[in-house]
This record gives sequence, structure tokens and C-alpha cells, in this order.
Amino acid sequence: MEHDAQGAHSRVDFAEALRAAISRRGLSLRAIRQRLQERGYDISVASLSVWQNGVRTPRTDVAWEIVPELEDILGVASGELVSTLRPRVRVAEDRNATFAELSGEDLGGLADEEAVRDLSERSGSIVVSLDARGRIRGTVNRTLWQARVDEAQRVTVFFGIDPSESRPPRVRGKIGCELTDVVADMDARLMRATLRLDSPIPKGELALTERESFDRQYDGDDRASGFTVVAPRRQVEVGLAVIFDPACIPRRCTAFISSASSSRSHPLVLNGSTASHVEFDFGPGSISIDWEW
Repeated sequence: MEHDAQGAHSRVDFAEALRAAISRRGLSLRAIRQRLQERGYDISVASLSVWQNGVRTPRTDVAWEIVPELEDILGVASGELVSTLRPRVRVAEDRNATFAELSGEDLGGLADEEAVRDLSERSGSIVVSLDARGRIRGTVNRTLWQARVDEAQRVTVFFGIDPSESRPPRVRGKIGCELTDVVADMDARLMRATLRLDSPIPKGELALTERESFDRQYDGDDRASGFTVVAPRRQVEVGLAVIFDPACIPRRCTAFISSASSSRSHPLVLNGSTASHVEFDFGPGSISIDWEW
């Protein structure tokens, strides 16, 4: 029940934390195995041994179930062992792909971009809020843009439209810019706009845009089960946070990270009612947070 996909960094961190917990608790591996069996998990002494020695970590699809049980058996705080399973960030090759190339869809003229991009996404963050019924109430997406050339003036930007949004989201310039020539295609679920700077800026200077959803419709009581943010180009930082209503907290959350060179996932520990994940030097690719009720 284990594999090597988490990488050496996670193996060492998990092994050290597990050994320390076992030492503090004073239990043998056979005793731990017996207690796991009493809870319905048949884990061999050999598996426990390779985990604590850093040879391997619990396989991702069973870590959700087993590691929290280990935490309880060993008397450690919830999430103390799970948090060590986070792998090192993998940096994908910077292909600076266009939106059309990354989406892989024929979007016609809607996906047209200028040949010269004066600015590129430096970092982005999305905050997703859910209501007490487990449905997405709204999202706020802020993107920090950095001038790639001196005398930068504009760049074409794209915003996705979620299937639950009955009207296009509000998009606006927040610092040093405005968004003009806005086109929304509800069939393609995509918006295109031109980011125009208040005045030309030198290479390296910044501007900030914001996208806010405000009108969502649902069929029945269907609850959301995940959210994905796409990074069309390499960025210094890409973050996603999901804020759940205290009256409707999921049983578990998982982060999924996908790029041209890798695809991986790991469990997330809630911070109060929030699940979040951040990638550095990331893109093109996508980050998802999925959850189970």
C-alpha cells in the first residue's frame, strides 16, 4: 500500500514525523498494526517499517484513510502527519503557450491574441466562497500583471465563465489599468478583454485586474464538488482558496496539480473552514481543489 510518487522530500519528512510520533507513544509496529486492524485497515508490519524508514510513503488513494487513523492511534494533532505528505513543487517547462493552445479547443476569433504581449501574468489568486447548502456563492480572481517591455501599453486577457454563471462576471482594472473591448461568449463560456494601462510603464512595473462572479443559478440542491484554476502561462505564484460555510464542511479535500510535464495530487488539511493550495514558478497548467461531502 505504498509508492514512490511523493518524492524523496516527502518521504523523509513523513518518516521523521512518524518515527517521532511512534517514539513518543511507545508503541511497537506490531501494536500499531493490530490497532489499525481493529479499525478495519490491514497494513503489514513491513509497510509500516518502510514508511518510518523513509523508503516509501502511503499511496495517495489510501493516505486519506490510513494516515488520520495513525495520527489518532499515535496521539498526534490532526493533520500533523498528513501535512508532511505535501510534495516538492515541480516546475514545468515555460512554453508561454497561448490560451488557444492550452485549451485545445477551436474558439475561433474569440481566442485571438496580439502577436506582441506587452504584459504577462506574474501571479494570480482565486478565492471561492460556498454557501450553507454547499453551492458556490461567488468567486474573486485577482491577477497581477508585469510589463515585459519598456513603454508597455496593453495586452489581451481571458476570463472563463463557469457553467453555473447565468451572466458574465464583472471584470475591472484595480491598479494602474482598465479593461476595455470586453467580449463575452456564453456558449463558449469565455470572455476576452483588452487590458489598457493608464499610461505606458517601464519593463517590470505592475498592474492589477479583478474578476468577480455575482449571478449563479443551480438546478435543485446540487452541491459543488470542486473548482479549477488554469494558468495559461508560467507565473511566479498561483493560489486557490475555497472558503466553506461553517454549516457545510466537507469530509475531505484534495489538491490536483497538472502541467505539461507532471500530474499529481495530495490531501489538504482544512484551516478552519478554508482549503487552499499555492504553486510557485508554475504554468502552463491547472490547479484544482476537489472535496467530498
